[in-house]
Amino acid sequence: MLAREGTQGELRFFTQRQSPGLATISCTLTSSTPTTTTYTLTSSLLPPSSPPLIITYPPPQTTASSPPKTSVVWDDHVQTIDLGPVASNWVTNVVDHFSAPTRSSLPPVRSEHGVIKLVAFDSSHNCRSPDKKYFPGTAVKGDGGIPETALSDGFPILLVGTASLDELNSRIKRNGGKEVNMKRFRPNIVVNTNTPFEEDEWRIIRISGVVYHVLKGCPRCKQACTDQDTGEVTPEPGFTLASFRKMSKRNPQDFYFGQNVATTNTEGKVEVGDVVEVIKKGKGGVWDKDTVKAE
Repeated sequence: MLAREGTQGELRFFTQRQSPGLATISCTLTSSTPTTTTYTLTSSLLPPSSPPLIITYPPPQTTASSPPKTSVVWDDHVQTIDLGPVASNWVTNVVDHFSAPTRSSLPPVRSEHGVIKLVAFDSSHNCRSPDKKYFPGTAVKGDGGIPETALSDGFPILLVGTASLDELNSRIKRNGGKEVNMKRFRPNIVVNTNTPFEEDEWRIIRISGVVYHVLKGCPRCKQACTDQDTGEVTPEPGFTLASFRKMSKRNPQDFYFGQNVATTNTEGKVEVGDVVEVIKKGKGGVWDKDTVKAE
């Protein structure tokens, strides 16, 4: 997760909502062992001569800045590990290049955001709990708890059906706009569907023997309007979604695309081509019951 210093010295999460240029960062899994995972980060905003950022997790003691520090994700406080000055300099350069008056300027002008940190979740501390009100009894773990998440926005998994994107793009084209791809919505699971938004009514699904609970619709923020290849911000798909996907009576200004999902099984594996079995459906969708946060 990216973070910057808050007003009281804490680290606060930092996203494409604040700097759309973060969309140009590409993260590739380079290697994995039973104890460590290595990632390579690149960005099209940086000069070709700029080296990629190599990150190993858990980080070596010589890389991580200790001790763990509190980071804030919305209103939740979690313990994180600072991945060090090399990582911080690299991600700060990406933000600075995007904010520079001319993208080719070197060195880039320091942006208003200041120094950005790259942090990892400290697994020796407790995870965050998603909003309990959306978890039915069947989604509660055997110990009475609910599935957890760490540094994701709110829920651990986002699911979208392909027919929903097809319907959205047909409406965008009728409005004279340019189609968007699935990357705009950054889902974890994409299901090949036949009916637009049929996933709204799914309640329980099974993939490769693992049961997943479809909890609620996902309200979309301005981040969906950021091209995930270039960082360019466009009116779509927000303009068209607002015309037909305002689903919540509690939040009439918010539009929805995709479903928040969780599972109590931490050993499951999802692969391309897996069959999705819909075990239980409900009538209509489940939408936010409280005011949707924005930043």
